[in-house]
Amino acid sequence: MSNTYDGVLEVCGDPDEVARFTQAVSVTAGPSEFLAATVPEPDYGYSGSCPIGPARVDCACETCWSEWRLENWGVKRPYEIKLDSEGSWPHRMRWRFETPWNAPLEWAIRTSERFPELIFILDGSDDEGGCSSDIAVCHRGECIRRDTNRPSVGADDHPWYPHYWAEAQTGSQP
Repeated sequence: MSNTYDGVLEVCGDPDEVARFTQAVSVTAGPSEFLAATVPEPDYGYSGSCPIGPARVDCACETCWSEWRLENWGVKRPYEIKLDSEGSWPHRMRWRFETPWNAPLEWAIRTSERFPELIFILDGSDDEGGCSSDIAVCHRGECIRRDTNRPSVGADDHPWYPHYWAEAQTGSQP
């Protein structure tokens, strides 16, 4: 089983909306803050109460934050997220990311609800030579397409990509 998932997040749509999203995440200091910019973490408090369930005396809170992050982001901790300026234009911004085991799909679903005019595409593969990869397309708070365990191809080469990119350009509904 792979330990690292290398991927690309592409955000497509009206240039003003893409800029609004980019501004929301650009004030961040690191990968966790990037995700928290649009899906904020709760204040865990470390007071013996757990924000994800009934009060627990044993809440040292790594359990709390890791469970909350898995449920709301799809990953415990992102290792790296950085803007790919060569793959970005006003209507499409691209970030490269590295996470343990899988993509931040839950985060993309929740963020696409907050930015309903944008389309979020996650495309990536495991760290074992890219022998398998998957792609997910999120729009208006839903994962509207997902293809897992497919041969590794870049987002630009995937048959869904041009269709959703064109919809983001025109503002039409999927």
